Amino acid sequence: MRILIAGAAGFIGSHIAARLAGEGHEIVAAARDAAGARARFPRYRWAEADFRKRVNWAAHLEGVDAVINCVGVLQDGGADSTRAAHVDGARALFDACEAAGVRRVIQISAVGAEAAAGTAYARTKEKGDQSLMARDLDWVIVKPSLVVARGVYGGTALVRGLAGVPFVTPLLATSGQFRPIHMRDLCEAVSRLLRLNAPRRVVIDAAGPLAQSLPELIAAHRAWLGFGPARAWTAPGWLADIAFTVGDMLGAIGVRTSLRSTSRAQMAHDVGGDPDSLKRELGLDVRAGMAALADEPASVQDRWHARLYFVKPAARLALAAFWILTGLVCLTSGRAEAMALARAAGLGGMDAFAADGGGLFDIAIGAAFLFLARWRRPLLAIMAAVTLGYIGVLTITLPHLWSDPLGRLMKLIPFFALLGFVAAVEDER
Repeated sequence: MRILIAGAAGFIGSHIAARLAGEGHEIVAAARDAAGARARFPRYRWAEADFRKRVNWAAHLEGVDAVINCVGVLQDGGADSTRAAHVDGARALFDACEAAGVRRVIQISAVGAEAAAGTAYARTKEKGDQSLMARDLDWVIVKPSLVVARGVYGGTALVRGLAGVPFVTPLLATSGQFRPIHMRDLCEAVSRLLRLNAPRRVVIDAAGPLAQSLPELIAAHRAWLGFGPARAWTAPGWLADIAFTVGDMLGAIGVRTSLRSTSRAQMAHDVGGDPDSLKRELGLDVRAGMAALADEPASVQDRWHARLYFVKPAARLALAAFWILTGLVCLTSGRAEAMALARAAGLGGMDAFAADGGGLFDIAIGAAFLFLARWRRPLLAIMAAVTLGYIGVLTITLPHLWSDPLGRLMKLIPFFALLGFVAAVEDER
């Protein structure tokens, strides 16, 4: 079959694409950034499909036998729009399927995707599901609970990050019960739904047989990672409020994190689902998600990811703060010293320009790094180039600074290590 997968570069979409390609299906992979996705998955035929814009679906659907929609965003902010992803963009895709005569449409939704959850994510997901259900198509809506796999993203990445915190495991107060399902079982369900005798016009929960609380799930991840047990600490409500508020603020400027108010509300509403749904509809016996994950032993890379989950955003903020605060000091309390340093370097009458211009530049590049997510890589290169230039000029004009007891130049050596770390972990997927 020729199968179009929307959101094929995402966590679930990429696994489904790999599974179906391995079965011999021809994959037409659609993604917001097709060029970037093609570099990661070159064997598919890629189509540029940004649900926020008008997409020429007719061209992409030519000869397609089935469509799988895996597009989803957690919360509005930055380049993400829940309405565009879940309602308007999905409706345009479903309209095109009707026009092209593509009857088989599988929608990957989520457990708890209903207006009662009180989030824009759930409301728009439900509207998208209802839009599909109202059509004369052979649709199926699959609603996964928490999906676990060797690779992680979204909620499972947050769980792994919490499991990686040393000495004590921070927890969020929630009564929600997860029913984790392994990615292999979810992909198997989708594969079965493409068969000729597969059920149609049904809603299926993709949930594992074992209900687990958040502490139990994190403890299971710690065991899988080989970290051993740790003392659990439930964060007080006020501290959790601050954490989720910061997460929302970061999301508003395009920094994606699972520590956002939508995640909190969805966990409080429903994260489990019906564990018998896959057996009833597809005859699929599902293993407990963490038990299935145990078939894939954790590696050092998995442990690195868990330990660095919260270090990564902290390093980003530290780097931005370094440039912004350096600029502010240069313009205020340290201005006289900056001008003196410029004069000592032989800049003469340019001392005020060098001090003020340098301070403004530092603030600008730090703020740009913090708020312009898509430009972070070039900004890191600019930071490195400017700092190397700064070291070069001072080494030639004021070489004694290398022996400064405060280490004003020596401290730039660990700074480059920080730059390298941030550049190395800049990928979101």
